[in-house]
Amino acid sequence: GKGKVSIEDDYNINVALQFNYSDHNKTIHIRSTIQDINEIAEHILYHSIKGEIDDDVIKVYVSKEVCHRSECQCDFQSKGIEGYINIFVVAINSAPVINWTGQNRLVTSIDEKLSIEGIVVSDDDVKSTKTVDSKERIFEGFMTVSITVSTGFISFSRALVGGITMLSGDGLHDEYLKFIGDIDNINSVVSSLEYICERAVHNCTGGQKEQIIIH
Repeated sequence: GKGKVSIEDDYNINVALQFNYSDHNKTIHIRSTIQDINEIAEHILYHSIKGEIDDDVIKVYVSKEVCHRSECQCDFQSKGIEGYINIFVVAINSAPVINWTGQNRLVTSIDEKLSIEGIVVSDDDVKSTKTVDSKERIFEGFMTVSITVSTGFISFSRALVGGITMLSGDGLHDEYLKFIGDIDNINSVVSSLEYICERAVHNCTGGQKEQIIIH
């Protein structure tokens, strides 16, 4: 009703299996042996539709063809049974949140490192550790963070960088950083964030403004 169903793309479908989709992928018709049907049933996916948050039901109808022989003729009759799988569709992929508990404005001197404390990244959809479903597919646990400055350099503690995977920069002296990791390691490394504007490199001047952008 409120979603769609499909068979996993990477599932090696038995050549004897006959199936097709109808009603805009809301229905799958499968015709095969009991063994094949039970096997493919483990590879059927339910897809929620964006904006739909409500109860839904997957209706499963199983039938068999019965042949009554009479005077060498075959009269096929379909006999079956219907079952239901109840689903509750909830909102997914909420926006991440960046909390800043420090001062709104920080002041530092040229050529001196400034520790930036109080940044906490959170996301309702991301757990503290990697989560794997019954098919060994990762569906929660990692997020990507980028940090940019326009003038100076940003760095992390060397001891904490090993807990994340750097996608851009090395976390030790950069103008732009992009990294991925679980939420605990991300917050751990972000807590060690330092900023410096070096006169010899960046032509820093007193009174200039800098923004550190995190997304």
